[in-house]
Amino acid sequence: MQAEARILQQLARLDNQLAEARTDSSESEGYRVTGTDVLWHRWESTTRRQLNLELARLRAQKMDAMKDLRTAFGRKQAVGELKAQLLNQARRRAE
Repeated sequence: MQAEARILQQLARLDNQLAEARTDSSESEGYRVTGTDVLWHRWESTTRRQLNLELARLRAQKMDAMKDLRTAFGRKQAVGELKAQLLNQARRRAE
């Protein structure tokens, strides 16, 4: 969950940088003349793609972990109920 939050923060930061770059590029003619805008947008696109892939991988892992957790919880509940039943049976026999 922490890794997912970290990636979401990085994506938000990238969105802020993109908005800032759009503002700065409209104010600076040299930005487009030198081709810096194309390079920056290529970097931004690549970075966003990598972050989204990592986010998807983490979310898939999280879903698998949640499935395993549900199974483990169900087993724990079943064992607890069986234990309680056995204890009740033992008490009845002892009485």
